[in-house]
Amino acid sequence: MLVQVKTTNWIIKRTSVFCGLLFAAVLALLPDLAEAQCKSGWDATGSHGIRQVGIRYGLTFELQQSGRVITGRAYGLVDNKTGGVDKLDGTVDGTMDGFSSAFRVQIFWKNGQTGVYDAKILPSGRLDGIGYEKGSPNVRVPWHSDGVLKCAPPPPVVPKLPPFVPKPLKSTGKAKPAPPKPPFIYAGQAIIPTPAHPFGIVPLSWDGGPDHPNVEVVLSMDNGAEIPAYSIGQAAQSPVWKQSKTSIALQLQRYHHYKFVLKSAGKTLSTAAFVVP
Repeated sequence: MLVQVKTTNWIIKRTSVFCGLLFAAVLALLPDLAEAQCKSGWDATGSHGIRQVGIRYGLTFELQQSGRVITGRAYGLVDNKTGGVDKLDGTVDGTMDGFSSAFRVQIFWKNGQTGVYDAKILPSGRLDGIGYEKGSPNVRVPWHSDGVLKCAPPPPVVPKLPPFVPKPLKSTGKAKPAPPKPPFIYAGQAIIPTPAHPFGIVPLSWDGGPDHPNVEVVLSMDNGAEIPAYSIGQAAQSPVWKQSKTSIALQLQRYHHYKFVLKSAGKTLSTAAFVVP
């Protein structure tokens, strides 16, 4: 009988261990749910109702997100000492990483207090976290958003462009013009993925020629100060200004005036100016 009991216990323990290992293995194979729900990254831009546990009045966040930076306004109500209700109004400043699901903002209320709101983004896009007044960090209140964040649209696919070759003119009985001689810089016609898309894809080609092996491409936007071309977007993050001859595709914001300048040792060799329609 004792042997049978011991055997039964051994079977139970072995079964428990086996089930535990099986459960752990299944968890290891499951994908990251937050990532699976929004692979292009969450975007906090918009109006969000906020509910705090134990507080009868909610808040409203009006947010704008640019990269990881969040700005905006916050509004709400609070009980005053006379039994009435006061309106709250404050400025929002914070950050959010749409891929790691980390959200953190501070609200600088006009009454002099500063609210801190930390949260994680749930797989559905809902914010769920803890808030506290900066002067009393030990008094913490759970909170969540009424709605959900929107999933940022994936970037458009940038086509790989062949080297620029100017098209010859149709025959008019006159001699055809020769291709441009280096040094030159040329911007082709913008490609708009959809009518409502905020960006256009512009093919850009240049050739410094044998006399200018170390050319630099700089950009001015809306007649502003010149900036290096490599800083304007993902399609130009490599140090293209060190290439004497190349063709690339740039993702540029629509309805802005751009001017690309091909330079060598500070001297302007060629320019290409246009507006993305």
